[in-house]
Amino acid sequence: MDATPAFTDTQMGLLKAMHFIATQDQRRKVKQKFVYESDGSTTRATRCLTKAERAEITALVEKLVILDPRTQQDQVQQVMKDLAGKPIKFVPVKREMRIDYSKSYPYRAKKRGG
Repeated sequence: MDATPAFTDTQMGLLKAMHFIATQDQRRKVKQKFVYESDGSTTRATRCLTKAERAEITALVEKLVILDPRTQQDQVQQVMKDLAGKPIKFVPVKREMRIDYSKSYPYRAKKRGG
């Protein structure tokens, strides 16, 4: 059995946490490998759909893709109202793009035409 009181363990934990917070900006930063940007949304079923439901939802979504929301706002609203009663949800999709950190030529400086 350890002879140290419980408050010493708590005190040591608090000191370690404070040290961790204080030295956070001194640690090595990890370079970001990817950048993400919004790429619209997709539909996901909230439950297993029947063949008829799937066909109906697919037709509505295809109709929605064709419509222009700036000029045909009322038609878009109607299709969205029809979709609201269906067992689907819209999920945002993000596009992943790799950040390139490579040099054009590793042994030559840019200043010298590299």
